[in-house]
Amino acid sequence: MHCQRACPAEMKGAASMRKALASLLLLIVLWGPAQAEGEAEALKRIFEAESLDPAWFAPPLLAAAPVEELQALRDQLVGQYGTYLDATPLGDDWQVRLERALIPASILLDAQGRVASFWLGVPLALDRTPELVAADLAALPGEVSLILRRDGEVVSEIAPERLLAVGSSFKLAVLASLNEAILSTRLSWDEVVRLRDRHRSLPTGALQDWPAGAPFTVHTLAGLMISQSDNTATDALIDFLGVERIEPLLPRESLPLMTTRQYFILGGLEHADLRQSYLTATEEKRRGILVGLNRFRPTLGDFLAGAAGPEFGWHLSATQLCDLMDELLGMDVLAINPGLVSPRGWKELGFKGGSTQGAINMTTGLESFGGHRFCISATWNDPDGVDLERFAMLYGELLALLPKD
Repeated sequence: MHCQRACPAEMKGAASMRKALASLLLLIVLWGPAQAEGEAEALKRIFEAESLDPAWFAPPLLAAAPVEELQALRDQLVGQYGTYLDATPLGDDWQVRLERALIPASILLDAQGRVASFWLGVPLALDRTPELVAADLAALPGEVSLILRRDGEVVSEIAPERLLAVGSSFKLAVLASLNEAILSTRLSWDEVVRLRDRHRSLPTGALQDWPAGAPFTVHTLAGLMISQSDNTATDALIDFLGVERIEPLLPRESLPLMTTRQYFILGGLEHADLRQSYLTATEEKRRGILVGLNRFRPTLGDFLAGAAGPEFGWHLSATQLCDLMDELLGMDVLAINPGLVSPRGWKELGFKGGSTQGAINMTTGLESFGGHRFCISATWNDPDGVDLERFAMLYGELLALLPKD
């Protein structure tokens, strides 16, 4: 998981985000032959041994996460939450119990009994409740919006209708528009879109480096847009659909819909004065400004120098994002990147995260094997900057508190 799974403008904060979330979640997907026996013993050994032995782990895992990193993570958890007590089955996964916390875990052994895949979720302190976590979110500086729903009923909320900058999470509206178009027209997921120079944006993503004319199915573009937050894939889909089809899914305050390419251009230093005019302009004038940007190309240096804050970008409420997630939950592209959740613990899973400078959002939809549906969307905006590690920890606690019955 990385917030990864976040958004357009996070180049400046991407490295710090990855570092922050690495301390919260170790997710290594290296498949080997399943061997259920010994998993509990392996977890016990990992948490109780004075030092971890490299021989306990398969070489591919150690290549991705050296034993020193595994030991540091284990030591951090034990130091903060106390000694290991036991591990109990949780569906196909495990729940590790320390003295003061529960930790969702997944572990797979190879044919030699070595750990081939190892995942630890966000720890849940035993004294935590959704109300306490929501209170901690509400206490963050700046503005916060939160909604937690179970089967459509609100469990917890903080200003759920507040419009805040959500970064790449707006791409849920693009996906919803694409899905509606396929359901209501003769379009199909196999439809081919060719990459054009006008689609080229800045990372996140990789398609900006692909050759012009490269063919992609809309399913591939949608998968890249959601799982890797590929901005060029997003702009190709916006061009394919047309903004007039997507805009009805957005609040009026977020109109007109910007492409990510337009966002990077207008958010840069070269167009800082024009950006200020854009922020106070009517919708009609804004559309004219966006058209005028077509002759420019975005550059990373210019965008970072522009230091555009959360007042600029895509703004949606937590309620709107959960409404979109509820509509889309069950689509395969939403489950490629699971965010902060182990996919083995849920029947259906959907995740989209986003961030811009001074803003972060995470939106997760889940369906338990018992048939209960959940959605959590949380957004934090602060022009002085957001603490990615703190936000991810609190959001992860809310997820960990959800019942899986």
